[in-house]
Amino acid sequence: MGGPPAGLMVHFARADGDGFMLCNVWRTEDDMRSFYDAVVLPRLAEAGLAAEDPSVSTMWGFARP
Repeated sequence: MGGPPAGLMVHFARADGDGFMLCNVWRTEDDMRSFYDAVVLPRLAEAGLAAEDPSVSTMWGFARP
C-alpha cells in the first residue's frame, strides 16, 4: 500500500488480553466496508484467520490538533 486507504482518518491498535484491538475512524461506513471487503477479508483468509464483522459506531465529533 502506498499510503492510507481512501476515507481513513485515524488508525490505532492496542493490546487486548491475548490479542489486539484495532480502532479506525473512517469518513463514511461505505469507505470502511469497501476497504474491509477488498483488503481485510482476503488477507485474513490468506492467513487462515477467522473474520468478524466490524463493530460500527456513529461519531458525532472529531478534532485534530
